Amino acid sequence: MQNLFDEFTSVGLSAVVCSAFFTIAASKLAAAVREHRKLLAAFPATEPMLRSALPNVPHNLGNDLIRIEAQGHYVNVVTADGKVLIKQPFAESVAALEEFTGLQCHRSHWLNLKHAKVIKRVGSAYACEMSNGDNVPVSRRKYSELRHKI
Repeated sequence: MQNLFDEFTSVGLSAVVCSAFFTIAASKLAAAVREHRKLLAAFPATEPMLRSALPNVPHNLGNDLIRIEAQGHYVNVVTADGKVLIKQPFAESVAALEEFTGLQCHRSHWLNLKHAKVIKRVGSAYACEMSNGDNVPVSRRKYSELRHKI
């Protein structure tokens, strides 16, 4: 009987130690998972704002929109990482860019105000120089509004 008791306590004791070890490991793993979820919540994996406004823009052009320009039934989208021509009405594109701090400065041009550097007079017209060196035409009607916003 003593042998049976010794065998049971040796097996039972190691089972208790294993059980305690796995319980501690599981609680540490659960804490790590909770911490990881907090990190994921702090940095949501959403698509760039530009892609949510203009879904036809490729991912490799990023989110740093500089300007858009109407070209017939197409829109030329210019970002800091490049440009692309997409098939979409200009008015629809301008309406979709409400999230951006921009202005339609001409009937066929919209620009992002954070990239506008200076407004220049070009003959009898105006043009806005952008951060990438592009000159965007500015209508006389929109000149004063743009000048106050820059």
